[in-house]
Amino acid sequence: MKKYLKIILPILLVVIGIVAWYGYSEYNRGHEDVSKQKADITINAPDLTKAFSEDEDAANALYLDKAIAVSGTIKSVDKDESGNYTIQLAGESELSNVSCQMDERHNNEAANLHTGEKITVKGTCTGVLMDVVLIRCAVDK
Repeated sequence: MKKYLKIILPILLVVIGIVAWYGYSEYNRGHEDVSKQKADITINAPDLTKAFSEDEDAANALYLDKAIAVSGTIKSVDKDESGNYTIQLAGESELSNVSCQMDERHNNEAANLHTGEKITVKGTCTGVLMDVVLIRCAVDK
């Protein structure tokens, strides 16, 4: 029995170490920079909000979890208490907009934007709450 423990115990410790290292590295892995991705879909903000207001299920099938380049007019640029920016692009109506939560690597781009400017923002669509939501966004140049 002691002979088996001398063989199995070191192997078991190595396996546990490898699993722990893998779990730690996956947990701390950052997101891919969306500005370096090619957009799956290019659309303007009013058309995107209209698609979600007309048929949310169909819009989810088309846009959910995809890299989208959205063009539109800036309705507002907001900075939260942790220093992250959210850009609101005007949608088809006053009540429906595209909310673009900037990737922290691209906050400096958002800091220089102003209401009324026309821009294109690239991000990942997560669906609709009151507004269509894009996360990890970057200003597309």
